[in-house]
Amino acid sequence: MGCYAKLKSQLDEKHLPYNEIKEGVIEVFEKKENIGSVRVVIGFDEPDSTRPWFRCFELGRFPEDKTAAALIACNNANKEYRWVRFSLDEEHDIVCAADAIVDEDTVFDEVVELIVRMMRIVDTVYPTFMQARWS
Repeated sequence: MGCYAKLKSQLDEKHLPYNEIKEGVIEVFEKKENIGSVRVVIGFDEPDSTRPWFRCFELGRFPEDKTAAALIACNNANKEYRWVRFSLDEEHDIVCAADAIVDEDTVFDEVVELIVRMMRIVDTVYPTFMQARWS
């Protein structure tokens, strides 16, 4: 059984909610204090891959005239948090990303830890992004 199948199986076993976007890609949501709700998308490019990727999209859309403020906010967050990286996409939305290498025997614990860590970081830095957006 590959990492993706094992992760899904253990999520089901523990009755943890997720949505399967397509084979190899799931999403989880959680309500947070600052941002309201955080959506983390987790994907495995191949069924037997031990290299999941994690993304949080749409953490704040910036108008074109605020691009510099958005990039500065992303750079500051990247300096502070080494587990994730923030960037600005083509539509001027802030995106949070992470990549990992996991062990097939502990994939569930490792992926859940990274999801929780990503959600906590996103919720912590979100007010900084909004301050940059509206200042």
